[in-house]
Amino acid sequence: WDAYVARATAGARIQRGCEPTRFSPPAGVATRGAVVLFHGYSACPQQYFELSQSLTAAGFEVLLPLTPGHGREPLRRADGTITDDVSDLPNGYTKGRYADFAREMNGVLAEVPGVRVVGGLSLGGAIATQAMLDAPSLYTRGLLLSPFYTIPGVQGWLAKAANVVVPAREAGWGPNCVAEREQPNPRAGICEFQVQHVRGAAEFGEQVAAQAKRLTLPVQIAGVDQDGAADNGLTMKVARAAKDASLCFYPQGVNHSLLSRFDSPFEDKYWVPSALEQVSAFITTGRRFVTEGTSREDGFPLCAVR
Repeated sequence: WDAYVARATAGARIQRGCEPTRFSPPAGVATRGAVVLFHGYSACPQQYFELSQSLTAAGFEVLLPLTPGHGREPLRRADGTITDDVSDLPNGYTKGRYADFAREMNGVLAEVPGVRVVGGLSLGGAIATQAMLDAPSLYTRGLLLSPFYTIPGVQGWLAKAANVVVPAREAGWGPNCVAEREQPNPRAGICEFQVQHVRGAAEFGEQVAAQAKRLTLPVQIAGVDQDGAADNGLTMKVARAAKDASLCFYPQGVNHSLLSRFDSPFEDKYWVPSALEQVSAFITTGRRFVTEGTSREDGFPLCAVR
């Protein structure tokens, strides 16, 4: 882990909240195992800071790596304006770096005794899927939250076309994201990126999803009903193809980032305590998510919010 951190941060200024982070159980708590959690596209390890508290209390080492190309300090232009540094963000030509990253973390977890769990949110879900495909006997179970396997709907087709014609076109999150970085507890990560970058992530996710029938370990998947940031159709295909997967969807209106209070901080995140409890229980004990009712996503159940 220390060798990875040294490589990941060498020669780059990393934002606060984006540093690769390791949390250990407190004194007097026996270590039962470890979990590696991959953060979402354009986000940072801070997405899991709150969750990590319950995991370490339960005796788990928590490893929060930084996805390639993410988390760099913004650049200041000559005119005084600030822009995100996406110079190292993977695109369609370099998307293989996401797979290499998953394999590197597999190497780290292979040295850890006890229960081993892998999980990811959004793009991190696709990376976690890759990790399970590459090392099916390494992990005890896997967690996929709002997994990003491709861009949903019409946006996906437009992004494919734009990636051919204008790959460097701006495709960022806009002013709301910038405002989130100006809060007292600011969102870390990037707000500006290009079509080629998000298409690179989508192409990687599509390749991973196509191999879902090779997933053999117990997997819990949770999405968001009518998610506008991830294609639920591919998520359902992955759930059906995997050998031992459970899938439920949170009600429409729940944020794609699910666990993170840093993303979209202006929302009333009524679902977060329940989601944190369900995720923590699955990671530490293997208990599947509690469900109630039926989603609009082809009859799959709704994840309970209590």
